[in-house]
Amino acid sequence: MTKTLTLGDKERKRKKGLLAVFFVWPLLSAIMAFRDFGNRTSRKTIIAFFSFFGFTMGFAREGMDGYTHARKFEAFIKMDAGQFKLIIMNFILRRNNAEELDIYTTIINFLVSRFTHSYHWVFLLHALIFSVFSVKFFGFVYDEFAGKMNKNSRIFFILAFFIMPVTIVHGIRFPVAAWIYVFGVYRYLSTEKKTYIWYCALACFVHFSFALALGLILIYVALGNRNYIYLGLIALSLLAPNLMYTYLSSFDTSNIGDNLQDKLEAYSNKDYIVNRNESLESRNWYARLRIPIMQYTMIAVVLFIGFFRKHYYNQDKIQQNLFSFMLLLLAFVNFGFAFDSLGRRFLLIWILLAAIYLYRFYQQNNFAYFKSYTVILAFPTLLWIFVQTRVALDVVTPMWFIGNPVTSLFIEMDVFSK
Repeated sequence: MTKTLTLGDKERKRKKGLLAVFFVWPLLSAIMAFRDFGNRTSRKTIIAFFSFFGFTMGFAREGMDGYTHARKFEAFIKMDAGQFKLIIMNFILRRNNAEELDIYTTIINFLVSRFTHSYHWVFLLHALIFSVFSVKFFGFVYDEFAGKMNKNSRIFFILAFFIMPVTIVHGIRFPVAAWIYVFGVYRYLSTEKKTYIWYCALACFVHFSFALALGLILIYVALGNRNYIYLGLIALSLLAPNLMYTYLSSFDTSNIGDNLQDKLEAYSNKDYIVNRNESLESRNWYARLRIPIMQYTMIAVVLFIGFFRKHYYNQDKIQQNLFSFMLLLLAFVNFGFAFDSLGRRFLLIWILLAAIYLYRFYQQNNFAYFKSYTVILAFPTLLWIFVQTRVALDVVTPMWFIGNPVTSLFIEMDVFSK
């Protein structure tokens, strides 16, 4: 007599199968998982695969953020509990001798250093946290439409995945904080439950700049979808771009330590900005232009849809909330360019939300005459994916593709990927 498998039995069988494949060849398990992204086991497999990337990551040159963080970890190996406690107390009390404005990496480094002297486990943990929030975010977006996509919406879903992929996790603080913040913001915009704002607050402990971003979501909670106010702020950011810089530079930081003032001065220092711009200019044209091309094209398309095609989603409260918050975030990004890196970093979050905005628009309006927006964004999208893939080669090692969790424990992996 043939035994009929229940839905639960099939899920358990699938879970065991993916687990077995993961320990033999993680890449194959990830491919299988992506093909069935709607399944929760598949998403957990993707999180595991991305975490495995963190463990196998290498660095092509010493100037990379990941290399710097790997070297910083070495200092925690010799740190005792008393020194760690002092760092935490200085942070909590905001003493002037506090070493960090955010405490996330300090805690992770100290905890991992109690069990191992290998920096690979540090990056595994960072990649795990990064992946949990990013995969949960995409899972929520995917589930909104029961996983059904048309050709246009699929393009922007894939683009959103490439805006801040796991390969940028070597920067640690901002990438991890960004995904925690994006998860919290989108969940709030979708559900309007204020409990999700706590995720935005949590991001501040990962990267101090998200204290400003926390203020953004609080402003949105207070004002709601008042687009005319946000448009006014965008206009002000274009007419007086140094306004936020002037205010923050004159802000009294005596109660929260001198480190904040030092950071503000460092990020707004003219020599720093000049050196940063020279570094950007030295890159290939496609690496140098991919952000401004995507930025201005995406802004034009999103604003046109938001103001002249909004009647196509009048009944979609999430889309209305998302558009309004994006206007407020765009004003913040413009003001942030006075600090150079602040504007550039939060621009990534804006582009990510813009890609999701277009994904949701096409999910509900797959009309032939809307394909022109996809055509307009085709070159920026292909260029972005190409550059992001090329940049990933600086941190990706062969072990991620051909290794597995067992062999990686016994094969010596140097800091450098090449």
